[in-house]
Amino acid sequence: MSHEHSHSGHEHHEHPPTGKRRIHHDWRFWAVIAMIVGMAIYVMTMDDAVAPGVKPGQEMPAAP
Repeated sequence: MSHEHSHSGHEHHEHPPTGKRRIHHDWRFWAVIAMIVGMAIYVMTMDDAVAPGVKPGQEMPAAP
């Protein structure tokens, strides 16, 4: 049983094999790289986050 498609005069378009596409052209590759760089920066800064409204070196008031 053969199943053929007629595309009104258009030839069948084949996509290039995904294995031949260079990985650095894919947006997901760069998203992963950006995520890894962000995590590395976070870890390397040892989480030196500053609380909103608190100047560096100023102690946080104790909770009542």
